[in-house]
Amino acid sequence: QVQARVLYEQGGLQPARDRLAALLTRARAAHGERDEVTLSILGQLAEAQTRLGDVAAGRAAFEDLYAWRMKTDGRDDPPTQAAMAKLAIARGADGDFDGSLALIDVLIGAMRARLGAEHPDTLGQVNTRVVTLIRAGRLDEARDDLDHLVDSATRVLGAEHPRTLRYLQNQAALTSRLGDHARAAVLQRRLLELRTRTLGAEHPDTLLSHVSLGTILADAGRLEEGIRTAHAGCDSMVRVLGETHPNASGCLNAVGELDLRAGDARAAEPLLHRALEARHAHDGALHPGTLESALALDEAYAALGRKGDRARLRNEYFKPFLAQTLEPPDPGGQGMRDAVAERLALQLQ
Repeated sequence: QVQARVLYEQGGLQPARDRLAALLTRARAAHGERDEVTLSILGQLAEAQTRLGDVAAGRAAFEDLYAWRMKTDGRDDPPTQAAMAKLAIARGADGDFDGSLALIDVLIGAMRARLGAEHPDTLGQVNTRVVTLIRAGRLDEARDDLDHLVDSATRVLGAEHPRTLRYLQNQAALTSRLGDHARAAVLQRRLLELRTRTLGAEHPDTLLSHVSLGTILADAGRLEEGIRTAHAGCDSMVRVLGETHPNASGCLNAVGELDLRAGDARAAEPLLHRALEARHAHDGALHPGTLESALALDEAYAALGRKGDRARLRNEYFKPFLAQTLEPPDPGGQGMRDAVAERLALQLQ
């Protein structure tokens, strides 16, 4: 189990998943379904499956874990509530937002009764609810909850606490998504200043804020300034973390998409190719982030007229993804790309 956990933490998700699956079979035979070792392995397996993009298998494992925790420990026990929180996220990733929110609301109610309405852990679950509302398209409701959350976290934890800053990041992103790009840029600049002061200019969270500011500026119509800002943050991110780190590969994808938006497919293509290679190596071919990069790279290849490379992406990424989600057989051509984008949208925040 320790070996599998090390593999998981180092990014070797596929061998970790296989190792955990074998360990789970042995643990069930030796100790039974309710044993703590069995439940611990089941939780790790569910996490590995989810991170590899096998959302249905991850959810099924989390459903199983939650059911056994309820039978063994009861709803108010901390391990059960931890399983409930992970299952809520898994349901959301599977597109079951109502089922996710139902669990989150039960969990928030229990945590308010046990810990208090403004306990940091309770606020963390409120943030999970906000993220789920955003993914469900209930943006106005999410905005109201998020405004209250930022106010509560600022009052309880302080304006410079890492959790407060994370909620402020979500507030800036949601404000931009709602179309108020000017206010979003103000919030993001404030966040960048706070993180620079508290964490340093080259802390990964600071650099993430730098890239996010560039994206928001681009959304506000200041495309050239946004591209310069995002590129500067991403160059530092790659240098500090290394290209295979999820934050670095994510920012490569973001700046590549900004270049595409500016009509510069030649500049975008190598960035998106690097993002895809890094995400594939870290998370596997069917992970949502990997597929996001594959779709963006496909757009660059289309603009450059590289039909052979587009066919390779279809065979290596799109067909296998659709094979596990679609009946009847996969569509071809642009229909395949659209089908991947539609289903991937359910899995991306």
